[in-house]
Amino acid sequence: MLQVTDANGCTGTATQLLAPGTYDDLVGYTVPNVFTPNGDGYNDVFTLDTDAFLGPCTDLFIYNRWGQKIFESLGNNITWDGTTFAGEPCVPGTYFYLFNVNGMTFEGSVLLNR
Repeated sequence: MLQVTDANGCTGTATQLLAPGTYDDLVGYTVPNVFTPNGDGYNDVFTLDTDAFLGPCTDLFIYNRWGQKIFESLGNNITWDGTTFAGEPCVPGTYFYLFNVNGMTFEGSVLLNR
């Protein structure tokens, strides 16, 4: 409750109910769980969508099932087209990602399906 008194002695009050929450309730990001880099124009790249509160994604790292880093994207254009550092197409399967936003690291997996 907030109570304010002006120079003339008039008072006013305001009440606001605050619900407890966690940081995860305040921020948002969307990460697809599958993408299909087959050149058909639909879901051809793996990309991240973060909300304005969280800020832009600045680093994306992709690892294969053996934990080898096969791709990274740094800067403002965070996308993966399903190829390795050498530009070779990755085989279909599950890949693991790490991405950084404002010093926070998020992780998960994505299915590459051709």
